[in-house]
Amino acid sequence: MNQKNVLIKESIQTKKSFTDNKEATVAAGNILFENGYVEQEYINSMLEKLETQSFATYIGNGVAIPHGMAEGSKYVKNTGISIIQVPDGVEWNEEKAYIVVGIAANSDVPVPLHLLSDSGGSSHRRVSITIRRRARLRSSPALVTSIVRRQCPPRAAPAVPLASMGTEHRTDH
Repeated sequence: MNQKNVLIKESIQTKKSFTDNKEATVAAGNILFENGYVEQEYINSMLEKLETQSFATYIGNGVAIPHGMAEGSKYVKNTGISIIQVPDGVEWNEEKAYIVVGIAANSDVPVPLHLLSDSGGSSHRRVSITIRRRARLRSSPALVTSIVRRQCPPRAAPAVPLASMGTEHRTDH
């Protein structure tokens, strides 16, 4: 089976604004749907997660990670993420999220999570735990602010397979 790339440039949107975290969650889900990662029903699973376990959808430092319930993985076609920049922020658990990372992880596909997680559980849980850990290790309020304030979209980069997330690449040898 040919795996789809986890992140493609069409899954990244900049300079967006939302009235609340529900609207932002739907937008993150729609990006995943429009790019073929999930079926439309997955967005309802994302909203259920937001309504019942909102604490699991915000990781601090201005970063939110809306994702579906474990049972929602049946609506995931391919593991993927969407990224939305929200310069003015959107209220999320009494804080502001400036970066919204929508997550869809298919628990039936053995994605290369050995680089991402040392815990069991669903793929959604492992991917969200990994993003939380990496955000805490690598991001700071200053970094989030610098990303949010960019006046133009980030330079287009080739699609990144999940296995290479978090590896450092230098081009100035």
